[in-house]
Parts: sequence; C-alpha cells; structure tokens
Amino acid sequence: MSWANALIGAVLGWILLRHPLGAVIGAVLGQWLGPRWPDQIGATPARLLEPLFALAGALAKADGRVSAAEVAATERWMDRLQLDNSRRRQAISAFDGGKQAGFPSEVRARELARCCAQRLDLKLMALGALQQIAAADGAVDPRAADLHARIVAWLEVPDVLWRQAAAQFDAGPASATSASTADYALLGLTANATDAEVRRRYRQLLARHHPDKLSGPKVTAAERAAAGERTRQLIAAYERIKNARGLV
Repeated sequence: MSWANALIGAVLGWILLRHPLGAVIGAVLGQWLGPRWPDQIGATPARLLEPLFALAGALAKADGRVSAAEVAATERWMDRLQLDNSRRRQAISAFDGGKQAGFPSEVRARELARCCAQRLDLKLMALGALQQIAAADGAVDPRAADLHARIVAWLEVPDVLWRQAAAQFDAGPASATSASTADYALLGLTANATDAEVRRRYRQLLARHHPDKLSGPKVTAAERAAAGERTRQLIAAYERIKNARGLV
C-alpha cells in the first residue's frame, strides 16, 4: 500500500466513521467503486498536491483576502497528509499561485480530477479539505461557495454522495463532554447497548486497532499514523460515552 493510499484511507475513514451516515456512504462508495481500486491511480503524490493546494488558495482568496484562519486550516491539511519539507514547500507555492488574479480554476480542477483518476475517495477527500479551508473563518463566503460548487461539478462527483460527505465535514468534532449517536456508531453499537457491551466492544476495538499491533518492515509511517488516529477516535468516543453514563 502506498503512503498516499494509506493516508487517503485514514482521512476518509476519519470522516465517515464519525457519524452513522458513514456506513451508508461507505456502502454506496463500495458499490460505486467496485474494481476501481488499482494501486496505480495514474498520478504521483506530487501531481495530486499541486492542483489541490492551488484550488485551496483560490478558495481562500475568493472573498478578496486570505485570512489567518484559512492559512492555518491549509497548514493543518499539510500536517494531516504528513507532507515532508519538500512537498510542503510545493504545496505552499501552489497555494500562493491559486491566490493570483486570473487563476484558471477549471483547468486546475480538471487536472485534479485526472490525478484522482476514478478514485472517488480521493475526490471526496479533496473536496472535504477544500470545504474546511473555505469555512475556516466560520462561514463560507458566497463567492467561495460558488467556486466550490463548480469544483464539485468539474470533479464529476455524484451530487448525492458529496452532500452526504459534506455533512460530515460540516459537523466538526463531537462535543468533548456529551456522547452522541456517532460515538456509539464508532464502536459499532447503539445507545441501547448495556454498560458491559460498551466496555467489551471498546476493549476489542482498542486491541485490534492500536498502533502497537503493527510490526514488521513493510508497515509504513502512514499506516501507523492511521492506526494512531483510529485509536484516538475510539478513546475519545469511549470517554464521552463513559462520562454520559457515569461509568468508572
């Protein structure tokens, strides 16, 4: 598994597993993609990064100015994708290029689509990243919203899938103190589960996904990071459920 595939899988899983709709979206994706999961996606990581962060720059600049919050959101995505110094400089350069007047948004969006090939998961990851950057100020400017809608069309993403995925990006992190349906769904349970079922399922999943379970020379840093992210999600969800139920 390439580092790009591992990271995209980790990010997409993080999006989908935070909400009950994730199961629905995942099922639809599985049916839609079918055999379209070749290891060679027709693009190198470098080719994918340039149009993605260039479009991020265009969205950030759509309202006339780039805010510190938008820059910070862009940098968080660079961190999430674990860009090394060279790729990070490349992404920053692309972002700056996207801010320029006359930036060819459609050309770069269609380039991004070609880089993603038939990988719908890559397209959803890219659209989600762009949406989070555009919304970093707390509300999406109408001009940025219009550009983002056009990017969705240029990437040829089915509208129903994007609306469902977008809801997960919009939802943001769950409350640090209250358990939600999403927390139970992450454990594969419902709110009707008994305390014993919650504890047992949590221990099973934690043992299964803990990064310490990964070993061997073929385990990549991206796979280990994905396991760490999954483990953090499980711990946070269990803590909220435990607090809501008064468990000790």
